[in-house]
Amino acid sequence: NTQYRTPRCHPTDSDVIACVGIRSGSRTPKIFLVSVETFLESAGPLNDDGNPEKSPAWCLDGKHLVFISKVGSRLQVFRQNIHNDQRQTIDLGAGRHPVDVWCSPFDPRGAVACKKEDGRGEIVIADYETGDKCVVINTPVPVVSLTWGP
Repeated sequence: NTQYRTPRCHPTDSDVIACVGIRSGSRTPKIFLVSVETFLESAGPLNDDGNPEKSPAWCLDGKHLVFISKVGSRLQVFRQNIHNDQRQTIDLGAGRHPVDVWCSPFDPRGAVACKKEDGRGEIVIADYETGDKCVVINTPVPVVSLTWGP
């Protein structure tokens, strides 16, 4: 039995959603792919490294998911190919802690809401293919949720 939250629809396959799930007896949120038509989850979580995960967002290509995962005591952003499990770390730079991620519906970029160590917030635009990044918004408090719409 798995409890799901934060569903994200696949950009090209209307039957597939990615969502965070917590299985009975576990305290670690993991990302699952779920069929909308049959309501069946994938055989297991997208990856099973024991780290909690949140905020899945589909890249425009439909084969990569961007998400936040806690590694040790630090939150990091990852981009993972759902077909071959190839994973890359998106480096946001020192002193930035990701809060939420969203992918562009137009190109391989995405937005990352961050909390800085001094409590202020930033929104960083990152090119998930090249690793280039640019701070576009500074706020006195962190932004907790993002949506990049057409």
